[in-house]
Amino acid sequence: MTLTIGGCADSPVDSVVRHTSIPSAPPHEATSTKESEAHWCEPAPARGDDQLEFTVDLEATRTELTIRYSLVNQRPTTVFAVNRIQQDIGSGSPRERHYVIPRTDGAVEISQRAFVYRSPNCVVPRSVPLPPPLGTSIAPGATLRDTVHVTLPLSIQHPEGPSASEHLAALSGPPYAVSFCLGISPTAAADTVDIDGEMLHDGLLLTPETVVCSSPRRLP
Repeated sequence: MTLTIGGCADSPVDSVVRHTSIPSAPPHEATSTKESEAHWCEPAPARGDDQLEFTVDLEATRTELTIRYSLVNQRPTTVFAVNRIQQDIGSGSPRERHYVIPRTDGAVEISQRAFVYRSPNCVVPRSVPLPPPLGTSIAPGATLRDTVHVTLPLSIQHPEGPSASEHLAALSGPPYAVSFCLGISPTAAADTVDIDGEMLHDGLLLTPETVVCSSPRRLP
């Protein structure tokens, strides 16, 4: 369902376009299987799970995309959302941090996830290694709700840093076709760490990583 909310003609407030109840998309496929044509640093296709009910609400203004999502865990065991990305050692709170990566299927993937790349050749040295992501536990039958704010227009944010951009599809737009993806780990360390009042888990099992993604939706 799409609902468009517009201000009065004399109002300076940006118009807002909302996309609600977006179903989880099937795994995206590469447009080429030839290694010479592959975009090495694109994330591997998602590995979804019917027992994880994923809903996304996108709200866009001229300057910001707000992503509100919920994940219901219908598995019989606790899972861990890989939703606290630490982009640099010594940085502040990982709340709302995310990646922005153009894919060869034409979508721009905005995500909170660990990465398995389409190709093992994605080796882009960083001056500072990335610390591992942290996660939020979701008990059986429980629901995780969270919000991510993304600046518009979009710019590539990749785990391996700016030098990875040459190995990716071009970032075209606006308008953008956006898919939001969330990584899920089946296990994590038993102890938690307190970051800004959040009790988060480290020691996440990240390979293989389940990834739920919304269907691509075009922003205005």
